[in-house]
Amino acid sequence: MAYSNLLIQTFDCVTILFTDVVGFTTICSAIKPMGVVDFLNDMFSAFDALTDKHGVFKVETIGDAYMVVGGAPNRTPHHVEYVLDCARSFVEATETMVERSSQQKIRIRVGIHSGAVIAGVVGLKMPRYCMFGETVGIANKMESTGQAMKIQVSQFTYDMQQEIDKRLFKFTYKGEYEVKEGERIKTYWLDDKNGRPKTPPPMAVNDDSEAEIDPEDEIDEDVNMVSVAAGVLNQERRAYSPVSETGIESFSRASSAMTGGGRHMASKMSNTSND
Repeated sequence: MAYSNLLIQTFDCVTILFTDVVGFTTICSAIKPMGVVDFLNDMFSAFDALTDKHGVFKVETIGDAYMVVGGAPNRTPHHVEYVLDCARSFVEATETMVERSSQQKIRIRVGIHSGAVIAGVVGLKMPRYCMFGETVGIANKMESTGQAMKIQVSQFTYDMQQEIDKRLFKFTYKGEYEVKEGERIKTYWLDDKNGRPKTPPPMAVNDDSEAEIDPEDEIDEDVNMVSVAAGVLNQERRAYSPVSETGIESFSRASSAMTGGGRHMASKMSNTSND
């Protein structure tokens, strides 16, 4: 696949979500490695279906962490609502999840922040659609400083939703968090939603075609990015298959596909996660 210089974009405002498994290290120490892969496969498969349902885009997984964005690569003014809905669905789905061999209940933290990002396809051998910017770091902090089975939302995301429709979601004020020295933001718990989705989500980008992109084509910049991002995701899905005792080779390919593009954030997440 040939990539053009259109595949680096600035988004003035998107909404980013991170989830992380609470006590992941403890769970891993109590079960066999194959069990870890098995429960992550079950959980991420459920999350994948929910991202499609809510019209948001799965950016990547890093270990037990899962990253989602609304408003990119498909631009939409409804990205806050879509991501908040997706977050609630993630928590609801996790309430029934149990690691099968140990019967431990799975619990997650969820953090959300909205802001500007730079996005693009990075890499040649295993291209990845990646997000860069302070917004990513703050969203990650919203997750790592949260609590089990709760959704922590930043002041900016909260203000955006209040401006759009203050009655649509129910929030509880949590407190202030120091983003960096001398800069603090308020954070909120997302508690509930009043009624059905106000804006039905569009067809998810994950279901886009696998068409090759010709750099000579004169096509819309957003369509170009959406198509290539979908193509990258489809490459990952072809590499991934459910793991069994006889499928270690497939798992190795899947692990490479899942973690190869996340190195730009892996160090940050390992330092901030309060597992």
